[in-house]
Amino acid sequence: MFSDFDEYLKLPFPPDHWYDIGVEYVSALVEKFQDTDWQALTDALGDRSVEWRMKCAEAIDVSSSRNATHILMNLLAAPEDSVVIAAADSLRSREALKNTISEDEIARLRKIMVVGSPPVKAVIGDLLKKLNQAW
Repeated sequence: MFSDFDEYLKLPFPPDHWYDIGVEYVSALVEKFQDTDWQALTDALGDRSVEWRMKCAEAIDVSSSRNATHILMNLLAAPEDSVVIAAADSLRSREALKNTISEDEIARLRKIMVVGSPPVKAVIGDLLKKLNQAW
């Protein structure tokens, strides 16, 4: 399953196609993931492009697996703000996040929020509120 997921995320989609069809397709693949697929995804994160990792965060949003939360936490620590924002957007729909995000990650989210666009501020603000860390 991971290989199909991986190859699909590598395809260059226009944004409309990705959001209208692509996310739904790869989210269905994620729902079929086994432990070996989650491990392959974890192993691959460091070698994938910014766009791939952003799509990954969006695609695993629907999964209730603890593995998905773990992947999103890894993406939250990415060096690229766009990946962090995608991960934050997906994480804010999760339950039981308390004590899972470090103070350094919270500080980074706050910095991104200060300079971000109104939608970015809304996404990150919502996550921070959920974590009871809003300012």
